[in-house]
Amino acid sequence: MVRTITFVFMIITFFVTNILLERKFKKSPPKFKLGKVIVYSFLYTFALLTIAVLFEFGFYLLIYGSIVEGCFIIVYFRHRPKAVLED
Repeated sequence: MVRTITFVFMIITFFVTNILLERKFKKSPPKFKLGKVIVYSFLYTFALLTIAVLFEFGFYLLIYGSIVEGCFIIVYFRHRPKAVLED
């Protein structure tokens, strides 16, 4: 069972990451294509899972890293250029 403090930190991580990525993408919209985002997402997930398996603290890193990855993908799809849709 996830502790209450972990759940609170998960919510905080989600909102802070969302706000920071929104600011970054408003200043300069993403210039990379959807295929690159998918590949980087798989590599990032593989790295998180590897760390989670090898180290004791890795489970928490997996939780927060997955939240950051999800926020990035959400904000990317919100701000992606229209040319990316045609690929």
